Amino acid sequence: MGFESQYFFLHPERRWRVCAIPDPHDPDVARYAILASLAEALVDACNRRLQQGLHRDGKVDTSRIFILETAPSWTDKIGPIAERLFLSKGGSSSGAAKAFEKRNISAATAEIYRM
Repeated sequence: MGFESQYFFLHPERRWRVCAIPDPHDPDVARYAILASLAEALVDACNRRLQQGLHRDGKVDTSRIFILETAPSWTDKIGPIAERLFLSKGGSSSGAAKAFEKRNISAATAEIYRM
């Protein structure tokens, strides 16, 4: 996920904003929850980088004004899945893990932050 997050982050175009990720309308409840969690985890990872001064155009400048990422509106309607889903043996206590935990999914998310 590290390379994918970095690729996503380094596209400053408006269509690459996290909030612009379209609703996949996935009929599989567990997969839909995973997709929503990934989108929210990406928001957390991108915002962390922005707050550290790394901007989406690849420049580093802590004095610049920037717009924080927000999750797509469709992620709000995706609740927890009925049965606990383990995507990995270990998890992390990062903000990204919280996006998964709130949907009853255990996932290691450190790679999302490697941008």
